Amino acid sequence: MDASRKRLFSLSTSRGSIDTAGEEARYQGIPIPEGPYQLLDQYEALSRGRSPSPRIFGPQEKDLRAHLEDIEWTVSRHVLNSIWELKLINDAKKADFEYRGQLRGDLYFKDSLPEVTKAKDELLDLFIKAQNILQRVRDTPP
Repeated sequence: MDASRKRLFSLSTSRGSIDTAGEEARYQGIPIPEGPYQLLDQYEALSRGRSPSPRIFGPQEKDLRAHLEDIEWTVSRHVLNSIWELKLINDAKKADFEYRGQLRGDLYFKDSLPEVTKAKDELLDLFIKAQNILQRVRDTPP
């Protein structure tokens, strides 16, 4: 991999990032989801571990449901934080393109700016749409 495309980054939790400290930023084309999915594994294990009689709704079942809801909330927060962080990165990219386009008069930056701006707007739309979807998930507790 080209050394100019490799960077180590450490994101603080104060900026809303999930634990990515020490991960390497790599460009490999269009990203695809990849595991492991520890929270999914935990959710499935808990939801399969219910008592045999679903009619019993005691304190253990309430605790289980609260735990499942916490897992959903945690994943929802990660989704929103990741989308927002990507939007903030794109905002910085837009500012960089505007600066470089003015400073050097480079056509690449000036010509690419509308696409960067469009991505910024679409990321904001995606964030709002994700908020609405996650609210529906939250409104239907486990």
